[in-house]
Amino acid sequence: MPSDGVGRLGDTRKTILKSGTSLTGVKALALGALGGGLLSIAPVIAVAQTDDSAKSRLHSTLEVAQEPMSLSGSLSGETRTFDIEAQPLAMALVSFSRISGIDVAIDGVLPDGLQSNAVSGDMTATEALDRMLSQSGLVWQVLNGTTISVIDPSRVSSGTDEFVTTPVLVTARERSLGPNGTPDWVYATPGAVSVVTRESIEKKPPRNMSDIFRETSGVSAVTNNQNPGFVANIRGLQDFGRVNVNIDGARQNYFQSGHGSTGFTYFDPQLMAEAVVEKGPKSGSGGGGVTGGVITLRTVDTEDVLDKDEKFGGYATVTHGTNAYIFAGNAAVSGRFSDKFDMTAAVSRKRLGSYKAGKRDPLYYYNISAAGKRNDYRTDDDKDLINFAQKQASGLLKANVRPFEDHELKLGYVAYHNDYILGQSDSDIAAYEVFNQTLSADYHWDAQNDLIDLEAGVSYNRADNTQNRDPRYNVGTPYDGFENNFLTETIGYNLQNTSFLGNEWLDVGLNYGVEYFVDETTTETTPYGIINNSNSAWFEGPTPSGERDIKSGFVEADTLFADTVRLITGIRYDHYSLNGDTTLYSRTGAGQVGEDLEVDLSESKYLPSFTASFEMFPAIKPYASWKKGFRPPHIVETLMNGFHVGGTTPFIPNANLESEYSTTREVGVNVVLDDVFQNGDGFRMKAAYFDTRIENYIAQAFVYQPGFAIASTSSGYVNLLDPVKFQGSEFEASYDAGKYYIGGAYTFTLNRFNGAYNPTPYPDDTNIIVPNSNMGQRGGLLSVFMPPRHRFSLDAGVRLLDRSLVVGGRMTYVSETNGYGSGLDAYTNTQYNLYDLYASYDLNDNLKVRLNIDNLLDEGYIESMSTSRMPSPGRTATLSITGKF
Repeated sequence: MPSDGVGRLGDTRKTILKSGTSLTGVKALALGALGGGLLSIAPVIAVAQTDDSAKSRLHSTLEVAQEPMSLSGSLSGETRTFDIEAQPLAMALVSFSRISGIDVAIDGVLPDGLQSNAVSGDMTATEALDRMLSQSGLVWQVLNGTTISVIDPSRVSSGTDEFVTTPVLVTARERSLGPNGTPDWVYATPGAVSVVTRESIEKKPPRNMSDIFRETSGVSAVTNNQNPGFVANIRGLQDFGRVNVNIDGARQNYFQSGHGSTGFTYFDPQLMAEAVVEKGPKSGSGGGGVTGGVITLRTVDTEDVLDKDEKFGGYATVTHGTNAYIFAGNAAVSGRFSDKFDMTAAVSRKRLGSYKAGKRDPLYYYNISAAGKRNDYRTDDDKDLINFAQKQASGLLKANVRPFEDHELKLGYVAYHNDYILGQSDSDIAAYEVFNQTLSADYHWDAQNDLIDLEAGVSYNRADNTQNRDPRYNVGTPYDGFENNFLTETIGYNLQNTSFLGNEWLDVGLNYGVEYFVDETTTETTPYGIINNSNSAWFEGPTPSGERDIKSGFVEADTLFADTVRLITGIRYDHYSLNGDTTLYSRTGAGQVGEDLEVDLSESKYLPSFTASFEMFPAIKPYASWKKGFRPPHIVETLMNGFHVGGTTPFIPNANLESEYSTTREVGVNVVLDDVFQNGDGFRMKAAYFDTRIENYIAQAFVYQPGFAIASTSSGYVNLLDPVKFQGSEFEASYDAGKYYIGGAYTFTLNRFNGAYNPTPYPDDTNIIVPNSNMGQRGGLLSVFMPPRHRFSLDAGVRLLDRSLVVGGRMTYVSETNGYGSGLDAYTNTQYNLYDLYASYDLNDNLKVRLNIDNLLDEGYIESMSTSRMPSPGRTATLSITGKF
């Protein structure tokens, strides 16, 4: 969606102007409620509205004026630049309203096929209207200084008011303002919601998925620039299902144990239409097993490729850049074969090489020695960083079928393939080939009544990652190579309906349904080499095979009192079960002894939620919420076994893990202001404070091994004894005046983390001979990632040459960061400041050129939550060309 503040035409509603009704003394629809950039084709007089359902009232964004409009006054004499071609009159009036900031009302219905005259040049709004309507047979009059009415004189009976006309309301439901065209529904939602638009992705061609969330409050990404997988962290929570990342509703639940994060989403943002981020527990569909939030990646569809009146068309984009940004390209084509059937296909390719790091102030991280001395770590920026290459190919195919009126079936297939390498030395190289496939089918029946708005869906995701790990013959204990296949399959179902009830003062939207998903993991290992020194348990144990499912039922009531107070109350029921086989290794005087252990766990939980908001003023709506969350143990956390690669130190499974429970409190405010300093401008703001408390938080830690236990480095997953707390503030705001804009986001996150745990998962079977002082304390944890305390971004720009040229810049500040546990407590990633420039130019209606310069000052830095401690790219320029056909 373009970020020029232009609304799009929306729903149609009919009203009847009965005989004997005059132009004064009646209520009228307020056309300026959403600001000057919108065209409102609405009845000037509205005595009755046939669509008076609870559903319509609850979802409407229009304001109703309590006083009649004035018919006196005149338009501003300010001169503006108009360039409106001859076209259907309704669309021409949209352009006129956008340029002039004047709302347009139609008294009646525009005659079919009516065309406008072209209007071009510098002139007043009065002159532009006269030229546009000069051959239409229509006349216009001023209602007030920012609203005019267009009238068809032929529809009025001569000498009498006794006539019947059927006016039609065609109004934009929302605007999309700011640097990235954020839609207005975000600011109408009483909760922490953010949107990443297609516009923001195109402005900054991403190397990896994590790049697209850098301007989103509350969201961080655990980054390894060698690994294209995306790891989402929302308000400090990540991994093992705490955040539901899904593609078109299909959960992406791939997990693989390693040094660092474990949960990855493999997806190409070139195929993305938008990303919707819902922070915190969710009471409706998609919230099963979630404590951190939900990120929905919606892929491009027919509506994103074609305008409403187009039958066939498409677009293609190619990008080339410096600093090993070799090539990125994507293309999409759509066809509307009939009113009942349309299809979209898209493909993308990307080639990345090993880049150079920034040369300016390349201080990446530091630690404090036992003697209190600070040690700074830098990287030689004169050399290319090896093994950062990627060879990626993706595609999708989607079909939308409408067999009957009010019924729609959406079918989709999304595929992702990438070859990449992890490791920085000849003795530590692993080549990966990941193939991620997602299938989804969604059915929607909107019966156009207050009782049935039914949605059902089924999805399947298969994430298959093949690792070829080279032999290690030049290490202390040489061992052969391996081919490892890590497979996660997820099947999901959901069914929900929304019913509406209400009267003049009370409207209720009741959403209720069920959801179910099951994860099944399989790991297979094939060793190869010349010395026959290998152990399949090195890989099959840390990422074990197993199965876990979550079943949910939910009911949520969204109640609106007198169009002012809104209460959202919900209750969901989550039930999980997990089963699989594992091995528990005990230590004896003779060495390791393995015992087969069959795990079969299950648990249920009821989770209430409550949100209240009210309209303090028409433009300011504060809210408060209280929500419970539930996150059961994962397959890896429960069944992890085997040994560390190249050794005999075991991983300890934990069949006694308890589920995590969360309580999230949040207060916030939404602000929507139009016509602040001039006609058509808009200010938007969303601010929130959150407080999340997690009981039984699960983390990996060093633990004592059953049997003859000494101070070894055995590890497993444990529940922390004290609650983990996250507090913080989020802020997103923008001001858009059409010719210029500015927007920003700020996140403050504070965590309370004691880290104490029980280091003996099987205390009755452990005879501790040599204790370890770190066991049971924070120093015994492994890799608990935390977001930076402060993160701030600012984006500003100007639109020139009738908005065909956009020039802007971004600034990003990230404070220093460290986590908890071995390897994270000891090192602190330093703060960094990044500056980017971008520009785009519309050569014509079908061809656009974009230029982007990332890291303009060539800052040397590593990502705040980097797992590899590898520096990020230095200055990189990219040039993109997009053509539509």
